[in-house]
Amino acid sequence: MNNKIAILLLVCLSLIAVSTTVLADTDISDGNFTYDNVRVIYSNGDEIKILGEMTNNSGKDYDLIQFTITLYDFSDEILEAEEFFISNLNNEETKTFKKTIYKDYSTYHHDFKIQFDDGIVKK
Repeated sequence: MNNKIAILLLVCLSLIAVSTTVLADTDISDGNFTYDNVRVIYSNGDEIKILGEMTNNSGKDYDLIQFTITLYDFSDEILEAEEFFISNLNNEETKTFKKTIYKDYSTYHHDFKIQFDDGIVKK
């Protein structure tokens, strides 16, 4: 009996340590980029990993693109805004991205937004 309780406790703790939220497909407001299959992973109690796929629909090939991801709490107040970059993203191409934020917002985070900031167009 005690072994079953200990195993159940270990399983519960491991689920708390790493939890994943799958979020909906979304276009960036300017319509030139689309993010898809975004996952927010809370791990170790001190970081959030945001993984997904970005598609370039801009009609341009880029050497480097800068985006900002903004995390919101349940009152739609900004918790954090962090930049991330994707290199060599051609028109109609999709690439994966990953951003790690080294703070624990697992109990506060409610929503996020990704926006295009700037880019270096290929010559």
